[in-house]
Amino acid sequence: MSTIGFRPCDIEDSRVQWFDTENENDAHLSLPREEDSKAGKRNRSGKISPEAARVFNYWLEERKEDPAYEGTDAVWLNQKNKPYSARSLRYQLMSLQRAAGMNVEERENGWYMIRRGVGTDIINKEGDIITLMHQLRIDRYETAMRYVMTADQAADRYFSRR
Repeated sequence: MSTIGFRPCDIEDSRVQWFDTENENDAHLSLPREEDSKAGKRNRSGKISPEAARVFNYWLEERKEDPAYEGTDAVWLNQKNKPYSARSLRYQLMSLQRAAGMNVEERENGWYMIRRGVGTDIINKEGDIITLMHQLRIDRYETAMRYVMTADQAADRYFSRR
């Protein structure tokens, strides 16, 4: 669900009921206040792309056939039938990168990398800090501004990490 920009702790806590993907063209995430990982504890929401909604709906159909998911609302379970943790999913992410021939030692890895990628994409395509704050469920303007940089700043950062 790369269009959501989950925080690592949200990976393990994610529940099927958070996702409204029935209408794939108007799909969204609704995180209830009591399950919000942020200290402010409030209801949070964000849009889900039609493509991500289709993939998620496909997964829901596959999930129905797997007895491991009977009686649980967890979105993803590992081989031990426990919800994936951010750490174990990071390991999976790095394994996929290695299999694709990517040098995982020379690049940032993990869920915050994906979250930052979502934020940067929103800013680059929309240029709207409010959209960024809503989609990534960010409360503080100063925090959201971390995703905004000039082209020169972005290039310098890119070259320094290669």
